[in-house]
Amino acid sequence: AGRRGMDDKGYCVISSTPFEGPDDAIQILTSELKPVVSQFAPSYALALNLVERGRGELNVARALVQKSFGVWENEQRDKDIERALKELALDVDSDEPEEKFLNALQLHLEQELLQAKDGGSSNSKIAKLASMVDVLADGKKLNKVSKKFSGLQQILELEESTLNYLEQELREMQSLEIDLPAELIDANQQDLMAEIKTQQRRVSKSQREVNDGFISTMAKVANNRIRDESDGNLKRTLSALRLADENSLIDGVALEPRELNTYIKTASKSNRRPLLDRTTVAPPGSDEEDNSWSQMLALVKVLEAYGCLIAASENSAKSEHNAYTVTEGGQHVGFITSDNSLWQLSALGGSYDVACASSELDNLKDALVDFEQDDSVESMELEESSSTIPKPQQEAETLLGHLCDMTHAELAGYVSALCIDSPRRADSALESFQRLTKTQQRVVQGALLSLERLVEVQRLLGVDDSFCMCQLELSS
Repeated sequence: AGRRGMDDKGYCVISSTPFEGPDDAIQILTSELKPVVSQFAPSYALALNLVERGRGELNVARALVQKSFGVWENEQRDKDIERALKELALDVDSDEPEEKFLNALQLHLEQELLQAKDGGSSNSKIAKLASMVDVLADGKKLNKVSKKFSGLQQILELEESTLNYLEQELREMQSLEIDLPAELIDANQQDLMAEIKTQQRRVSKSQREVNDGFISTMAKVANNRIRDESDGNLKRTLSALRLADENSLIDGVALEPRELNTYIKTASKSNRRPLLDRTTVAPPGSDEEDNSWSQMLALVKVLEAYGCLIAASENSAKSEHNAYTVTEGGQHVGFITSDNSLWQLSALGGSYDVACASSELDNLKDALVDFEQDDSVESMELEESSSTIPKPQQEAETLLGHLCDMTHAELAGYVSALCIDSPRRADSALESFQRLTKTQQRVVQGALLSLERLVEVQRLLGVDDSFCMCQLELSS
């Protein structure tokens, strides 16, 4: 395969296996080329091994994240945007003014999207910018939002025209001297004023729909970009467009939504496309350096909560500035090369929530118990023992005891349920559970308690579910 930063193409060899034959090779060779995207994903085993390589510090882990393809991909994309903006500024005659302005707006929004991701902006802002870039790169979508804005604008104009007519009628009624009883005149005016108030509400509703529409939002973002940009590229492109169009607003005035929609309708939309190389365009929701590193730190916090890492200083404000010692349990997690090795060790009773980070889960369970009436001796003993032994530890010891009661065959089947990628049978979870022996059922129940705690701790400490999936495939 090609070497990052050195080769512009790479070669691969498709070898035949019992599971992949000539048909698969033909499909790979003839199918559409897909963008090359980063597959880097932090894991518990990776975090522990990198801590050990860094002799307790996270500098090696940070260096690995910075060298990942996702970070290089992000840097390449930023360079592509800068290059495309310069080419757009130098290329005067290739495109129509409207199309050139839309291209410049698309590239600037791409740039702002990257800045929003790097700057830790809210998910709503990132999603809004991403949707604008997606629409500007697709002629059909651009045409669709333009037609929707035109329809909303026409409805607003119709509502405003109706309101003007009613107000004019009221003014004429008040100015005329009609020989009718005062009560009748007052009643007519009150009815007309009630209609006007209703119509005013309809106009306000239509105005909100226009102002909150996609084109209006895009115009606001474009104005903010023009105001904050340092090179003035987008502003110059808009000025050139206004000079070429006699009906446009004078230069220096903010871009109006109706003006932007006029440019969209005038511009050719058949050639709209992503303006950057597809192989350097990160897919929606892809994680760059900041997110990958934040996930690595979140995994370190979970490992610390589960006693796999011991921090040298409890007063350190940030995990990345702390030094750690890998415990024996942490070494076991590091030996398991899977996406979520901490879950697999927890499911075998080898680790638990030492820091009791999932205590809120226990509080919720205790509150639910208050609604139940169970005075059995077993429940009383459980309450008495839980007062001296933390519940996570008690659950782990109980699970370990049930695992020791398993036969070799039962234990092998349970381990395969933790490791298998896809089930051999398509039975429901209930049917699979009912086929298990009593000992296996107790183990599964204990494992589900461990799973519940781990998922809660991962949620509290900010671990993305997509990085650390927990699986227990009973049908295997």
